[in-house]
Amino acid sequence: MATELLEKAFLAAAELPPAAQDWLAQRLLDEVRADYKWDELFTQYPGVLDQIEAEAKACLVTGDAKPLDPSQFG
Repeated sequence: MATELLEKAFLAAAELPPAAQDWLAQRLLDEVRADYKWDELFTQYPGVLDQIEAEAKACLVTGDAKPLDPSQFG
C-alpha cells in the first residue's frame, strides 16, 4: 500500500520514457536498500549514534570543532 504522494510520483514517473523510468526505479531501489543497510548497521552496533554525539559535543567544548554553518555550502 503506497501513500498518496508515492502514488502521485508513480503516476508522474509512468509518463517518462522507458529509459528514464528504469533510471528512476534503480535510484529508488538503491535508496531503499541503503536505508535498510543503515537500519541493519545501527541494530548491529547499538549506541553508536549516542557515542558519536558525545564525541562531537566534547569536540565543541574543547574547541576542536565548530558548529556547522550551512551558509558555507550554498
